[in-house]
Amino acid sequence: MDRSAREEYPSVSMKNLLALLAFAVAPLLGCESVPPAAAPAGPVVAAAREPVVVVDGAKARELVQGGARLVDVRTPDEFAEKHIEGAESMPLNRLFEADMGPKDRPIVVYCKKGGRARLAANSLHDRGYVKVYNLGKMENWDK
Repeated sequence: MDRSAREEYPSVSMKNLLALLAFAVAPLLGCESVPPAAAPAGPVVAAAREPVVVVDGAKARELVQGGARLVDVRTPDEFAEKHIEGAESMPLNRLFEADMGPKDRPIVVYCKKGGRARLAANSLHDRGYVKVYNLGKMENWDK
């Protein structure tokens, strides 16, 4: 290797290489981090920490009768074919960014088999909606 090539590509010392490797591997080893500052206490913050609640049909009907939104997260074609009376269609891909109204208004979600409802419920919960209920599959409404 001639002199110009060495100036263009300087050699890395073993010490620098080990330091670089340590910084690259440390996050993979699960090093403890400093916990974030505690959020101010309050009813909305406390409720936001609660997990999404899975409900049966009786509880879902009770929630809807009390004013909860009933949201069908299936496709528009699936909704047109059959849906629970009073439900609104909000396909999962739209729900991820939709404004679902007040964060403390109860929302009951459902789909065909339960998977999309779980994703929807978790997405809403992660976005700060504090009263999210997962009915799971549509057929649970009648149970």
